[in-house]
Amino acid sequence: MSEMKPFRVGLVGFGNIGTGFVRHVISYRDLLSRRIEGGLELAAIADRNLDRKSDVPPPPETKLTTNWKEVTDDPSIDAVVELIGVDRETGRPDAAREVAVAALSSGKHFVTANKGLIATHGAELHAVAEKSGALVLYEATVGAGIPIITALQGALAANRIVSIHGILNGTCNYILTRMAEESELTLHQAIDEAKRLGYAEPNPSSDIEGEDAAYKLAILSSIAFGQELRVSHVRTEGITRLTEKELSFARENGYSLNLLASAYIEPNDEACLHVSPVFLPDTHILASVSNVFNAVLVTGEPGGETMYYGQGAGQFSTASGLLADLIVASRQRRHPEYKPHCFKIPQGGARLIPAEQIIQPHYLRLDLSGRPDLEQKVIEMMPGKLVSSTSSSVSFLIDPISELELERLLEKAERLGVHPEAICHVRFAFTSGKESSE
Repeated sequence: MSEMKPFRVGLVGFGNIGTGFVRHVISYRDLLSRRIEGGLELAAIADRNLDRKSDVPPPPETKLTTNWKEVTDDPSIDAVVELIGVDRETGRPDAAREVAVAALSSGKHFVTANKGLIATHGAELHAVAEKSGALVLYEATVGAGIPIITALQGALAANRIVSIHGILNGTCNYILTRMAEESELTLHQAIDEAKRLGYAEPNPSSDIEGEDAAYKLAILSSIAFGQELRVSHVRTEGITRLTEKELSFARENGYSLNLLASAYIEPNDEACLHVSPVFLPDTHILASVSNVFNAVLVTGEPGGETMYYGQGAGQFSTASGLLADLIVASRQRRHPEYKPHCFKIPQGGARLIPAEQIIQPHYLRLDLSGRPDLEQKVIEMMPGKLVSSTSSSVSFLIDPISELELERLLEKAERLGVHPEAICHVRFAFTSGKESSE
């Protein structure tokens, strides 16, 4: 058997995560040479701003360029790693998609940590890869180095996945953990603390509004349920409306308050996807996930529940996921017919559970807008239990009702001049969306 040449990799995007990737390519060169036949060679790096200071100098043999096409067009490069993210102004992954299509069309394997790209264009990229014989790999898009995508596409392939419940955003989890620990800490103070520690971006809106978790849930659900599920299919509520009132309710009633990403599928293959603040019983396994950690609980048939836990972001964890994908891609050189994963994100329409059939209990805090005289009318209107009342707001545990009924209830409150301040789901079990508070 002839000696294998080095597996040549081109990197597009040399920012924070790109720097971490290069650091680990250098630091773990010996380990990678044992995992990859012929070893791994960082052939080229493309970035718009190569003058940016970096504490990790690339290897001397690495070509540096400001033109990413010099990476995707180089016939000697085996795989392209994309780490440019989304456009800062539009929030869209248009440039990343262009890189991905160019790399895959030329027969290069494509590896990314770009959740926006895969959630938006994953089905398209799989189709391009199928035509060229290349692989599109994205373990690092969800949970960074937590091997949840590999598990869904491989070890759990014999299961019909019926539900996924996860804490998928470390920034929100850190913020809610700190607010639970210190009752005097406001949401804004907790966000500022997360920024100082590097756990939150200068503009953390994608995290705290639930968008980041929604992207990740769309990716996991598309693979698990075999449908092209998009971010627009995810009913999303962030943590921006939460206050000490919700944390106090959690402490007093044996709950943990988390931003939970949940998806389940019915026997008729209709799916439901939610990202929202959720009161979890303290005894539930996900309630113990704190600070910046992520966790994903998967229920399959016949395998039952399995859980995946770890640091869901950062240079180290993300580099782990990226390098694992490159090791997978390198094996196809010896065996071109090798297809490592059973499931891909398919092209085609999604089947969604109608809003009137999604039934679950809720926690609801309503702003009385300085009109305490409306309190009794609101109490009479709400189906459920009054849990707190002040001159400025009232909070309820709403009996299990459908999403459509909740929308109508809120519209009725708005007509009275009463506005929702916080909406949370209440999870007593994880069997389906049709839950009971008994």
